[in-house]
Amino acid sequence: MARFSKGSAWLGRATPLRMAALVTLVVLAACATPPTSGTVAPKPTVPVDSGLPQAPPAVPTKPVTQVPLDVPTPAPVTSGPLKVGLLLPLSGNGVAIGTEMRNAAEMALFDLGEDRFQLLPRDTKGTPAEAAEAARGLIAGGARLLLGPLFSTEVAAVKPVAQAAGVNVLAFSNDWTRAGGGTYIIGLVPADQVARIVSFAQMRGSARLAVLAPRDPYGDAVVTAVHDSARRVGVSVIREERYGKDAADLAGAITRLASGGNAALDDQKRQLAGRTDEASLAALARLQAQAGTSDAGFDTLLIAEGGERLRTLIPQLAAHGIDAAHVHLLGTGLWDDPAIGRLPGLAGAWYAAPAPDTRADFESRFQALYHHRPQRLATLAYDATALAAVLAKAPSTARFDTTSLTNPSGFAGIDGVFRLRSDGLVERGLAVIEIGPDGPRVIDQAPTALESLTN
Repeated sequence: MARFSKGSAWLGRATPLRMAALVTLVVLAACATPPTSGTVAPKPTVPVDSGLPQAPPAVPTKPVTQVPLDVPTPAPVTSGPLKVGLLLPLSGNGVAIGTEMRNAAEMALFDLGEDRFQLLPRDTKGTPAEAAEAARGLIAGGARLLLGPLFSTEVAAVKPVAQAAGVNVLAFSNDWTRAGGGTYIIGLVPADQVARIVSFAQMRGSARLAVLAPRDPYGDAVVTAVHDSARRVGVSVIREERYGKDAADLAGAITRLASGGNAALDDQKRQLAGRTDEASLAALARLQAQAGTSDAGFDTLLIAEGGERLRTLIPQLAAHGIDAAHVHLLGTGLWDDPAIGRLPGLAGAWYAAPAPDTRADFESRFQALYHHRPQRLATLAYDATALAAVLAKAPSTARFDTTSLTNPSGFAGIDGVFRLRSDGLVERGLAVIEIGPDGPRVIDQAPTALESLTN
């Protein structure tokens, strides 16, 4: 059994439940293929990192192939411990999710770790200063790879510390701007989700798309990804409406969306007039093209919202004649929520997310061990630790280096197949899920392999 660092907890003896899990686990290694299933049970909400900026460079949307994942056969490791640091908020801000992610990481260590592999959890207390200090201590103590931290501001503080020491980082944040220089962002970012669902909608006949998004960093990320994805697959973005935190602002955006919103377009164009930066010029060009469309109708609407705000929004859309009976509704990973899956106004709507059936075993085992269902982000900690444990079996010169981490064939984890890109972003194989009367169900399976890179 793998050893923990001093001060961390042991998983304890292998119970029959755990031993059975070792057989059925979706292992992060060569030839691992996620199981397929028809009906999908609802899952918890995907939290949004408050520091999320505008959308990252587009994820490639080429079709996937069924090439087996290609992870080199592990070679015997040399003597001495192989230390990997785990940076999580174990007190203070974020302690609840931090604790669950540590538990998930310990499960992966039990499943895949060897005696020489040591996982060293350290408390960031949810603050940049503590995260940086914890990273310094881990690196000084011999950590060869850092998993975490969780929050965008913590990643910003840890990145230069790790970069100066030549230690790579697998951060759990979804803030793509922190990527690069040895830091890999493995959080669930909206760009992947938008690219997948827009491409699927186009294949199902969507030609005229509208987007409704909050006026915040998450909304910026989704809107930019919508335009990028639509351009690649030949879908026209007919309408774009944004709104602030005020309920009246949301109601106004829905009214404009339903009525054509020419006045709103004119107001947005006036705000952009005279600006010379690239983003403003691109936004102005989109608005001008939108204003020149003779028919403001759209057949598909992507909604960048979740939680209580979505519950408020859906009835207002229906009151204006915009519902699943007239317009096909699309969502993001924020819809990966059991409560949202039961909203009657979303029957027939689609969203893209990691296939829930691939994490069903993990959630069952987690609940048996800790007596509650894990929060959605716990799988990130499991997959990152499992990846580290697999790479720890490689030759000493190539365990956690850039070449190993960015294996172009990718890896298979609890959240499905994924690949770390050279720019520090993650590319995931996502399923398309439809919300039905009996809850969500997969209607287009997640890929079991990612297409080989050609450039």
